[in-house]
Amino acid sequence: MSELRLVGIATGSQIHLRAFGDHRDLRIMTKTISYRLLGLGKIHEPLASQLKAEGILLLDEGIRGSATYINFRAPGKASNWLRRWFTASIALTRVRLWAQMYAQNIIDVPVTDERLKSMQFSIEGDGTLLVAFDASLFHSDWSGRIEYRFQSAQARAFLDKLGEAGLSGAGQ
Repeated sequence: MSELRLVGIATGSQIHLRAFGDHRDLRIMTKTISYRLLGLGKIHEPLASQLKAEGILLLDEGIRGSATYINFRAPGKASNWLRRWFTASIALTRVRLWAQMYAQNIIDVPVTDERLKSMQFSIEGDGTLLVAFDASLFHSDWSGRIEYRFQSAQARAFLDKLGEAGLSGAGQ
């Protein structure tokens, strides 16, 4: 086995590690600047205590996230394609899948809820968890598709845990 030497290079809000010896790039996802400076995307009390009481399986806060709205229609809102970037937090407990955009809940679904099985879960690229679903799944007067992306070093672990729960597209 060859010796592995790591050299860190700071670029923006990520640290890239180049492994010399086997020529693989290792990437460590770090927290966003707005999380580090302003605490945006932090899970505050009493929610943090509730999640702990539910038995946290996985949690990542202060990460990059995006929401993509495709052919989206809601009262007073319409968009053929719109993407918004934000600082996010995501957690999977024994009770629910939960995520927030800044301090606004965007996903809060009990693991026993049948609607969770209608959501698609997958990994994109290098550590991005995709959660996609039809907008009418949670709001009867909405239509179109909503895609949430969470750039997390734990993306694969989230997908695997969701797959263990037998959810659509998860764990593949």
